[in-house]
Parts: sequence; C-alpha cells; structure tokens
Amino acid sequence: MFEINMKYFLCLLSLSNCLFFGLTFPAVGDSIHLIKLLSENKCTNCELKGIDLVHATLLNSSLEGSNLSQANLSRSILDNTNFKNTNLSGTILYGSSLRGADLTGADLTGADLRLSDLSNATFTISQISKSDWIGAKGLDLNLFPYHYLHNYGVKQISRKKNNNGVILLTVAINKLPTAAITYVARGIAYYNKSKISVAMKDFEVAASIYKERGQLKRSEKLIFINELISSNQYNIDNQNNQNYTESLKAGIRFLSLLALKSVSPI
Repeated sequence: MFEINMKYFLCLLSLSNCLFFGLTFPAVGDSIHLIKLLSENKCTNCELKGIDLVHATLLNSSLEGSNLSQANLSRSILDNTNFKNTNLSGTILYGSSLRGADLTGADLTGADLRLSDLSNATFTISQISKSDWIGAKGLDLNLFPYHYLHNYGVKQISRKKNNNGVILLTVAINKLPTAAITYVARGIAYYNKSKISVAMKDFEVAASIYKERGQLKRSEKLIFINELISSNQYNIDNQNNQNYTESLKAGIRFLSLLALKSVSPI
C-alpha cells in the first residue's frame, strides 16, 4: 500500500508550492514519472534523478530499472520495494526501512545507507561495500572480507567515529588474528576514546606479531610508545612530564600514520 503525500502533488502543480515545502521542482519528463509513481505505486525504467521523497511511504512498490541517483529518500518506508537494476548511486537512504527490498543488480555506489534497516533485503556484499552503511540493521559483518573491514574501520576513525572503528576492526581481527596493523589501528581508536590500558594491550599484541615476523623496528617502536604512555600516566615531575608528553604525541602521530591507511586486499 502507498500512502499518498499531498505535498508532492502540490509541488507538481507549481514551483511556489515546491519552494513552500522545501522540495525540488521536477523537470517535465520527471514530473510525469513522479505522478505515475505516486498514483500507481510503481514506475519502472523511470527518470527520477535527484527527486526529493523524504519520509515517503512506498510499500510493495516497483522502481525496477529506474534512475534514482542522487535522490533523497531518507527516513522513508520502502519495505518490499523492487529496486532491481535501479540506479541508486549517491542516493540518500539514511534511516530508511528497506526490509525485504530487492536490490539485485542495483548500483549502490556512494549511497547513504547509514542507520537504514536492510533486514531480509536482497543484495550482495560487493554491492553494499560501495555504499556508506555504518549503523545499518540486517547486515552480518562477518560476511565482509578482512581488508574491507580494516579499511572501513580506519575511515571511521579518521572521521572521529572511534566507536564504529572499534566494532569494524574487532571483526577484522577475528577474521585475521595475525593482522598487526589492525591491532595498531584499533589501539589508536581506543586511545582516542581514552581507554588507555586497552590501547596499550593492542599495541603490545601488535609488537609481538611484528617481532615474530622479524620486523624488529616496528616492534621496538610500539614497545617504546607503550613505555611512554605508562611513564606519562605516572610521572609527577612537571618538566619530565612535559618531555614525555611531547615524545608521546610524536609516537602517537607515528602510529596514526602507520595504522590509518588502507591495506591491500588479502
């Protein structure tokens, strides 16, 4: 069932109505397709690029083969909608419900699927990997490959989303427990969250792995940084504390440069 939102019809009638509701006035061809969608609850192979349908309700609808690139469908109800082979590149689906939706063959490059509900939706990991999906429901993180989880986790940390980074990097470590670089990255996230002892533990594990590989310089650097962290926590002499602090900042910068970069697929 499709709940008709009157503001979209009013927008189609005049530009002034669009401005009043804060919507984008569609082109002539696009408006015909939008009317078809609103009245028939389906519009296959339609041109709806950049259309504004925030808070829309499209239940059991069909948009197969349509162009919805750069459209705004945030916080919409799109359950069981047919998006087969639909262009959803750059489309905003933030906070939308896509339960049971069919996304087979859909282009999700650059789509915003954050906080969406993808429970029982049909898609492939390669499709979803091209979008921004952090916080989405209905995704099994274990289905993503190690390198993708690491890279996405690092991206979250660079955006100061350390909680998200820890979640992604933890799954990555579970998939590849010998990934020293991922321990370092997660340690940085923990350090940013002021969880110092947990961060030190990750740096310690990474140092051990590097040592086993014969990468002694990296191992020694991590051990040294852990010593700086420990000394900085308990040093009460102001002059020494300042010296330790500067050295620690330099050490953390080194680790950040080491950890916060993408890795090659494994």
